[in-house]
Amino acid sequence: MGLLMAAVLGAALAATVSAQENPGEIAGHVVNGTAGATGVADAEVSLHVFREGELIDTRTTVPDPQGRFVFQGIPAQGDPLYLVSAVYQDIEYSVELTRESSELGDVLLTVYEPTGSMDGLSVRDSSMFIMRVNARARAISAFEIVTVANEGDRTFVPNLTEEPPMNFLRFPLPLGTVNLEVESELPGGQLLQVDRGFAQVTPVPPGEYGVAFTYLILYSGDELDLSRRFGTGAETFRLLVSDEVASVATEDLEDLGLTAIGDTTYQIFNAAGIEREGRIAVVLTNLPQPSLWQRIKGWIGLGSAAVVVSVVLAISLATLLLLALLRRLPVRRVESMGNMESMGLDRPALTQAIAALDDRFQRGEVDERRYGRQRGELKAYALSLVRREESSG
Repeated sequence: MGLLMAAVLGAALAATVSAQENPGEIAGHVVNGTAGATGVADAEVSLHVFREGELIDTRTTVPDPQGRFVFQGIPAQGDPLYLVSAVYQDIEYSVELTRESSELGDVLLTVYEPTGSMDGLSVRDSSMFIMRVNARARAISAFEIVTVANEGDRTFVPNLTEEPPMNFLRFPLPLGTVNLEVESELPGGQLLQVDRGFAQVTPVPPGEYGVAFTYLILYSGDELDLSRRFGTGAETFRLLVSDEVASVATEDLEDLGLTAIGDTTYQIFNAAGIEREGRIAVVLTNLPQPSLWQRIKGWIGLGSAAVVVSVVLAISLATLLLLALLRRLPVRRVESMGNMESMGLDRPALTQAIAALDDRFQRGEVDERRYGRQRGELKAYALSLVRREESSG
């Protein structure tokens, strides 16, 4: 009896270990979500297995004529993440799964036919936050969240080869924008600087996707024009301006009153049903100006680097609070937009040094190791200036 019980327990333990190490299989089928399309020929399917962010296994198969595929002997130790993907018409589509996902045995992976038409693209919601202002640097920190929708049944593919106008997803920015950082739910792709903004050069499959970005706006007078044109239109556009920044002059936006977000009070303005190529006119007025002594320090180059760095740090803190509302998104960066001298604006010494270093790196004049070291030294020096300024003031 003792031997029998040991054998039973041993078999149960072996079965448990086997189930933990091997969940069996991941199976499913690839379908074409475009109306009238037949088959998904040559849509190779791949499986990537991750554990704690590290890739531990990769497999590839070709589905049968009906689009069915199967992967067997899948690792399951720890808490794995499975990424099933297919490349169709040079566009990648994917589904993320965990060991507890109910669809491991019937994964549905949808691909679409491509199109160069932007007719199916629209902006569901666009919100622009004017958060803080630094009068000494004449710099405003801004944050935007945009929800882009593809309501069609084809994947929009940007066209970068034809003569203008080239088709790609554009996002407007105010004149004087610098230090732009972008986060996006759109898979892959690149960012491209365009006139008065940037473009996301990436395919847009059917569905909704969030795009968030932060930047600084440098101004020279007591007014700043924030007017913009919406190429794909917008169902809703909201402008939220901190009551510590400026007043707002506009006839195209409805004043919805005040709201508190954290410790900051914002004036809310709203517009709905903006048509394609529709324009919204809005101007910030009564912008704060640096004092005479601050202007003199700027003219002779005293403290300008510390001022700009403190603004950047303030933006980073505010952005972290706002991005907490979004899920984790891959970070992509865009280089400084334009030459500030051409706008009649002062370029603080530290910002200029970092920008020059970035340009040299892009041109291949500085290797990656040297670039990282020098940029780190500039940032460390900038931080020391900020701390010195805070301790003395």
